[in-house]
Amino acid sequence: MPFVDRKHRPTDVAFATKLGKSDAADLRSKGVLGLKTKQMMNGKMQWFRGAAHDAYVDQVTPALREAHVQTQINALKGRQAATTQDLRWRGVFGQKLSSWRQAILRMAGGMDDARSSFQDALSSQAQANALMTQILLAAVTIGFAAGFEPLLSAALMASKIGGTAAEVAEATKRVAAIVERAENPVIAAVGTTGNIVGAAPRPGVKSSSPMSYLTDTLEALERHIQAIEEAFGTRAGNVAQLPDDAAAVIDTAAQEQIYKNLFDKLDKQALGVESLKERPQLTIILERYMWAKWFPQNYVPDYHPETGGYWEANFKGWGTGLEDHMNDIGIAKLAGVELTGHWYSSNSSGWADDLIAWSKQYMNNGETFKK
Repeated sequence: MPFVDRKHRPTDVAFATKLGKSDAADLRSKGVLGLKTKQMMNGKMQWFRGAAHDAYVDQVTPALREAHVQTQINALKGRQAATTQDLRWRGVFGQKLSSWRQAILRMAGGMDDARSSFQDALSSQAQANALMTQILLAAVTIGFAAGFEPLLSAALMASKIGGTAAEVAEATKRVAAIVERAENPVIAAVGTTGNIVGAAPRPGVKSSSPMSYLTDTLEALERHIQAIEEAFGTRAGNVAQLPDDAAAVIDTAAQEQIYKNLFDKLDKQALGVESLKERPQLTIILERYMWAKWFPQNYVPDYHPETGGYWEANFKGWGTGLEDHMNDIGIAKLAGVELTGHWYSSNSSGWADDLIAWSKQYMNNGETFKK
């Protein structure tokens, strides 16, 4: 920054001494050497000549040394503040992502248990696999997942959690928000970020296996976890590489608000394991949804042949074992029907039609995954 004083000569020792004392006092009051102050003092050193130059330098040099030491101290404090803040928020984001991971694993276990129970009751693996796939899709489209939809679909994971996770990673890599950019324009170069949008997971692959279906979703979540972890690592390197004069003016307040806003946004994308029902409850609920799908697909209406015969409404493959199972998992009670489980005694009148009515009601307004 060029300096010119038209009232004095560059060789005026008295003026140089007076100005040096004033600049030294001003620097001590600030405590640190900012970029503008440094440029201004360099301009004066270049303007003064001979003994006047030496007089100015003699006055400001002690203050410059003190400011340099203070800048180093402030730089250490600034880096420590930024590191402490990042460690805290890294834990906060990690806890949320871990909660989603646990929720995915719990739902995967519940789905596998429900499928196994359904398969044992019906002795049909093919139907169990097909119905579980239908239930997974219904959980997302109908809504009984109740806040856990992005954890059931890799496609929703990409569009909802993925977008916010990318924002978190981008904002974490940047260090410009914690430094006064007007005083330190070099930070614009330091805070270069990469685009991680390409890390968004592909849409979920349809599968008849609930475990493989959710494994794909879990893999998608792990990609976002890795991206955020790498971003915090990159940020630590960026903060460490800041020059002292930049690190000395670190202000974590702006970054704190950035982290808070992004976490609030991420937190709204899906509920965590703390809001999810326990695995045994999920297992029962999921199997009930499977039967709610199965009943309409296998309904056999009452039969009135020309001879006047009658066969009450039933279901394909129905037997006393299935009646016992419906009692065990609570469907008979929910549907308000009596299933005796014995060939020699009758079920309640219209039991099959009542189960069909229950199926429709349950698919539209049944139980949810949320506690």
